[in-house]
Amino acid sequence: MAEVKPSAAYPSTDSVKPKLEHASTEKTISDVQKGEIKDKKPSSTPQKAGGEPLSPVVVGVASEKAAITAQKKARPKYFPDEARFIVAMVKAMKGDVGGAVSTLREKGRGPSVDQQTAQFFSEARQTYLQVKRMAASGSGDEVAIDSFHLARETLKDALDKDVETYGRYFSTLNLSSVGGKKVFPLVIDDYNYLFSDFDEGLPYSKRGLSVDWVNELKEKIGDYRGELVVVLSIAGEHWSHKAEETIKKRLKNAFNEEGKNGLKQLSKQKRIGLAWIVSSLVVAYVAAFLKSLIPNVPLLEPIFEVISVAPWFLAWEGGNIIFRDTSDLKKEIKLNQMMSNAEIHFEQY
Repeated sequence: MAEVKPSAAYPSTDSVKPKLEHASTEKTISDVQKGEIKDKKPSSTPQKAGGEPLSPVVVGVASEKAAITAQKKARPKYFPDEARFIVAMVKAMKGDVGGAVSTLREKGRGPSVDQQTAQFFSEARQTYLQVKRMAASGSGDEVAIDSFHLARETLKDALDKDVETYGRYFSTLNLSSVGGKKVFPLVIDDYNYLFSDFDEGLPYSKRGLSVDWVNELKEKIGDYRGELVVVLSIAGEHWSHKAEETIKKRLKNAFNEEGKNGLKQLSKQKRIGLAWIVSSLVVAYVAAFLKSLIPNVPLLEPIFEVISVAPWFLAWEGGNIIFRDTSDLKKEIKLNQMMSNAEIHFEQY
């Protein structure tokens, strides 16, 4: 990939580097991108590189305990996967595809950032989101937009068979399919949007699904039948890793239960249709038997004609019940089965 030149909207790495206390700036930034920087306990007497004491605004508090607390609050509020993805995108936009893929495939909770490196991620994130917005609108710095699209497509191609590694990145990578599975992105306001309002007081593990959301999902999936990946984008302030795992399990169980109930209803419908068909055969046999007992009676001919039509009507309706009236139910069952086996991922926006 050709290296993308820095621009106003997509500055060079130097423009988003913090003013670090140590002289080894390049090594520090490199370590951050590799996820090797660990939380550092601040010195009791913090100083700038030239030996000049830091201002009270930077120090924040006098005591070491309060300084550590302030340091934690200063960290940008993002989940580690987002930090990892931003670093990977920056690397890909710079042409380092191998480094970008390696970054996304790193295990663990992602880079651990202290107060020094927090500024790097904060500014890098702002730059990344700015370019992402420009790419979405199609207006702005063309170099930045081109680098964003190129990085996105490169990461998509490089990780096409590695679904689990980058499940959170589907929306940003703008994938339509991955690993033979079709991707369906949906935006939700919060987790409650997925569930019914009638049992709002219950825990997520016991709540029923929202009819509105299920209908939206049906409309999104349409006539597609096959393996799928559902990506639910949720506002960052509502995201919770603990709740997410519970909700994933609940969604799968709910769709599985609906699928089983649908199969029971389908079986019942088929039995009803079969009963109508059997009834048609019985009526036809009775009509033929009665006609054989009372042959050539003009007054009874109209009655026999009506009776002879009844078996056809019963057989026709039985077939409709089995085949036509169950078509929508079969689609519901298929959708529930697909969703119970689908990959479900949450992504912050």
